[in-house]
Amino acid sequence: METFWISYRETLSGYYLQKHYEYRFQVLLMLEGETEYQIGQQRYTVRKGDVVLLNTLEDHTLRVKKYPYRRYIFQISPDFLHSEIQSPEILSLFVQNPESRQAVVRMREKNFTKLCQLCAQMQDEYQVQDRYFTRMILSDLNCFFVMVLRELAADNGSVHEIRASTVLSYRILQYLDHHFSDDITVAGVAEHFYLSRHYISHIFKQTTGRGIMEYVISRRINRAQRLLTESDLPVGRIAQECGYSDFAWFSKQFRKVTGQTPTQFRTEVLQV
Repeated sequence: METFWISYRETLSGYYLQKHYEYRFQVLLMLEGETEYQIGQQRYTVRKGDVVLLNTLEDHTLRVKKYPYRRYIFQISPDFLHSEIQSPEILSLFVQNPESRQAVVRMREKNFTKLCQLCAQMQDEYQVQDRYFTRMILSDLNCFFVMVLRELAADNGSVHEIRASTVLSYRILQYLDHHFSDDITVAGVAEHFYLSRHYISHIFKQTTGRGIMEYVISRRINRAQRLLTESDLPVGRIAQECGYSDFAWFSKQFRKVTGQTPTQFRTEVLQV
């Protein structure tokens, strides 16, 4: 699984996406056309100059209203974003309580032009992969997100100062992304950060809209789906790789999240 990819796409007719989610953070820069996005419980009309920011595992649908539908799309793995960018402000663009998060940002023309240039540069670096291309892409990514943050800040001050508690919440998120397959508990996370269980549970829920163990389970099932799709590992081994020593418990949680057993999920994917 690549940590980053970017693609320019153009569609002339017949495009529709049913409800689904991505395993990684996804960004779309709208170049031409008009679409209707349903992201979680919110509906957005997306036009030229808009940036769409999708969190990992965030349900969304898409219907194109005007063609041609032209856009840049790029995806970033959680590990890559956490380890390479390490910015609470940038992470806040994706990971925020759904009630307060702005998933679509309308860019002013001069900033939209700059974002188009940055995407073109990233795509060139990604395709050629010359020496130090990752460093170049990281530089452009940081510039891209700073432009989005500035746009939000200019929009009636809709970007608020990142508080210390929010920074801590993102540090917890980073820790969970690296340790979700371990024998993890809320008490263990609290001990790692030398804080009370109640406090870290409260700020994490307040910031992300999810409980700590709810997030851990979603990451485990996410990884299980990837391994079931992209590998031929036995299902029991996949359960262990995702942090489950009890196969029956793994199967029960997998079915609760996806509506299928792991075996049913793999069989259905292989038949497509």
